[in-house]
Amino acid sequence: MNRLLTDTHPPAFYVPLYIYTRVLGDSDFSLRLFSALCATSAVVVFLAATGRALSVPARLFGGALATSSAFWFYQAQNARDYSFSMLCGSILAALCVRILLSESDDQKRRLIIFAIAPFSVFCAFVHFYLMFVSLAVLSVLFLFVPKQRIILIITFLAVFASSAAYVKFVIDRYSQFNLVSNWIPHGYGWIFQQLKIAATESLNRATAIAVIVCLAVIVLGWRRTTQMRDESSAAKLLEVRWLKNSIDLDWLIVLGFGVPLIANLGGIVSSMVISPNVTDRNLLVCSPFLWLGFARIYDLGPGRIRGPARTWIDAGLALLLLVASSVVVGRALPSSETFREGAQWIRDIPACRSQPIPVISMTDPKFIKPGFMPTVVGAQYGYYLQGFAPTWPIDRVHIADGHAPAGLGGELARRLDGEGCPVLGWVAHDASSQDVPSLEQALLIAAGRPKSAGQVRIQDFAVYKLGFDRRKMPPTGFILFADRGGR
Repeated sequence: MNRLLTDTHPPAFYVPLYIYTRVLGDSDFSLRLFSALCATSAVVVFLAATGRALSVPARLFGGALATSSAFWFYQAQNARDYSFSMLCGSILAALCVRILLSESDDQKRRLIIFAIAPFSVFCAFVHFYLMFVSLAVLSVLFLFVPKQRIILIITFLAVFASSAAYVKFVIDRYSQFNLVSNWIPHGYGWIFQQLKIAATESLNRATAIAVIVCLAVIVLGWRRTTQMRDESSAAKLLEVRWLKNSIDLDWLIVLGFGVPLIANLGGIVSSMVISPNVTDRNLLVCSPFLWLGFARIYDLGPGRIRGPARTWIDAGLALLLLVASSVVVGRALPSSETFREGAQWIRDIPACRSQPIPVISMTDPKFIKPGFMPTVVGAQYGYYLQGFAPTWPIDRVHIADGHAPAGLGGELARRLDGEGCPVLGWVAHDASSQDVPSLEQALLIAAGRPKSAGQVRIQDFAVYKLGFDRRKMPPTGFILFADRGGR
């Protein structure tokens, strides 16, 4: 909970989360369950709200792409605001579909837009990229609903102004992170890398092939309807007039792919001009609109085919989606959290009870403000220690340049001499095997034992790659401890 006090994300997510935890508690299981419920509800809303716009197979296709994506699967278990953001995005998409389906009912459109207006402001205070999604939605509606443009413009300005005011007067003043220079780099190289990661987290190899199949059917249908109008019955598996009929719902393509494009362009521009913020998970906050777009692609392609060809194509798509569902195999693995595993390893050492555990922050000091170390780092590691021992936050840069906290050197030397808790340092986030030698040397220098490398052992912790292969990812968690013939 201490992490919330320094979060750069807006606070609206924590309101429903607080109400939820008053009822079901704030255990790991309970917090992750909230995310799972939100992620599942996002798909349910998508399936329920698109009934008049999409066929049943198309909706199921979109839902399958959603639940087999690495982003959805991971965030459904992550106790952060991304699952709730997906639910909000799904509701926004549902409201847009309702508006654009009510072409002949101006009063109904007006009522729904009056509902979208406050909800867009709320979404902007759930996640900053939901703010961009809200602005993109309002922009698309501006094109398709000309009679309500004044309301849409007012809402657009309210969303933008309220978000800007919150950043200026709250985030900039109270966040422990440096908004101008932080762990997210500037530059096009980083942005392209995050776009690539977002693409693979949205579509894995199997689901990407499924989408390509749908696009191939669309292209084949276009060629047949324009070049082979007098073919035999085999050619009539693709109806001649289906492309003309698709014009009625072109707004689904604009909504499904236009909103993510506009929203993420806004995020990228703000990252380059104001504050770096582009990450793969931020880019995919708009995922529910992508589900809508992919579902529409199915209806424009395989959904227009009749006869045996449709059966074969659907069977192939179902097989691809079944292969994509291998992501769930990752839940059968025994361990996947470096913080929890490291804390358990330490709790199994009786000599460490009530002894300060040096926890090493890998965050560059120029990225944070005073107070980050004790407030955030100490709380993160301390939560998993469950009161077994207090944490002693230290900065890797400070110990590397000889500015170790007072008392640390003497305590490390005592532990190297065989007294008390053997743990010299614990890092569970943003570390790699390449960092370990320099961390070890810095700790030994702080202890006044630069030539005692033989006395230090390393225990590493790795998460697992989801899928059938069950491969471990490279270790990102490490405990450096004094060698005493065991632990």
